[in-house]
Amino acid sequence: MEPEPHGTDAAATQNRAHQRQATLVRQVGLPIANQAPAEISGSDSAAIAADLLRLGVGDVHTDTHHRMLYSTDASLYQVQPLGVVAPQDRVAVETIVDYCAQRRIALLPRGGGTSLAGQCTNRALVVDLTPHFRRLISVDVVGRTCLVEPGIGIDELNQQLAAQRTGLFFAPDPATLAQASIGGCIGNNAAGARSIRYGRTSENLAGVEIICSAGGRFWLEAGAGAASAVAADFARRVARVVREHAVEIRRRYPKLIRRNAGYALDSILDQLDAGIPDDQLNLAGLICGSEGTLGMITAARLKLCRVPVARGLAVAAFADVEAAIAAVEAILETRPSAVELLDDAVMLAAAGNSTCKPYLDRLPCAASGMARAVLYVEYEAIESPHELIGRFSDVTRLLGTAGVKTYTGAREMAEAWALRRSSEALLHGLPGNRKPITFVEDNSVPVGRLVEFVREFK
Repeated sequence: MEPEPHGTDAAATQNRAHQRQATLVRQVGLPIANQAPAEISGSDSAAIAADLLRLGVGDVHTDTHHRMLYSTDASLYQVQPLGVVAPQDRVAVETIVDYCAQRRIALLPRGGGTSLAGQCTNRALVVDLTPHFRRLISVDVVGRTCLVEPGIGIDELNQQLAAQRTGLFFAPDPATLAQASIGGCIGNNAAGARSIRYGRTSENLAGVEIICSAGGRFWLEAGAGAASAVAADFARRVARVVREHAVEIRRRYPKLIRRNAGYALDSILDQLDAGIPDDQLNLAGLICGSEGTLGMITAARLKLCRVPVARGLAVAAFADVEAAIAAVEAILETRPSAVELLDDAVMLAAAGNSTCKPYLDRLPCAASGMARAVLYVEYEAIESPHELIGRFSDVTRLLGTAGVKTYTGAREMAEAWALRRSSEALLHGLPGNRKPITFVEDNSVPVGRLVEFVREFK
């Protein structure tokens, strides 16, 4: 079922579907709770599952096996959910949202489960859109956008865009891009190694279709208020909150490229400051980083970027992590597309791993001998591969040629990046009882204070 077009016909269709769902939900036997229960027993979970199955929303599971599978993500947390449901279409999602809203049952939309801070675990009903919502619906090559369902993965999306010879790609590239879904990337406003060039998901999102308990299904995008009374009301309410707290938002929101703390009210304030009327506000960015607390994403219109004509990688070696971090601010002046760090713990782990050990040959030695830290500095050529020559010249002049290796071949760069992307798995594979604990995700620190931060964090 494709997202419906905007306008009167779409609103009428949506209202009819919503009324049918509301009627079905009212027919279900569980009483409506006035407040969220402190605990829901196993028998209650079974009753919820029976209701949802009767409503015909899709696959529903409350058995121990599925609840244990969905009790963890990539973090150190483990919380058994009330159950797991994989809705079959948008009407099913609306039914689930209505049903749970009336009974104050917590909902947890989940993508690939790759979050490191426990965002995908909770005592809630998990809604997994990855089984049935994974289509690339359409591509606008001229406008450089595409319409997708939230369950599709970044890798899968970019492979389909390449197969269609669009010359375009979706730029955010978190380390888990092979598993991360678009909906999950919107939920935690994922960025990635190339965020210094392309920004976060919020900078690459044109609009989202959401379902929320207060207003059914509607789009949030530029001018959405003109097409939907619900979106217009939502925009006015948000604008009122932002105006009321404008002084505090300006004073306290950090001025950082990758700020993901809290709701993105500062992005709404920027639009208001620019004179955009309330009903013309683009609230799609507000959904980014909201972790599913504002609505269930059922479709997204993504901004796409031109595929570079070539990429090059400079790998620079340093005597220690502090020296590598100290060089980052100057390296950024050479306009790289990515800067990533590899430390000696990962390199030592790679030396003991049969798959990754050959990749160590891609790393240079530091001027003082064995490298204790390495920076990957990637550059992109937009018009001609010859652009890389100048970029490599800049970085080698800055760091010195002795400790820098440069690559433009696809195989060499893939091997170097494979080592960087294997770092977490390598650390978890270290022998012995002492294991790293993953609990910090996406630190965002002003570049000028990176050295201070790393020293104090260590």
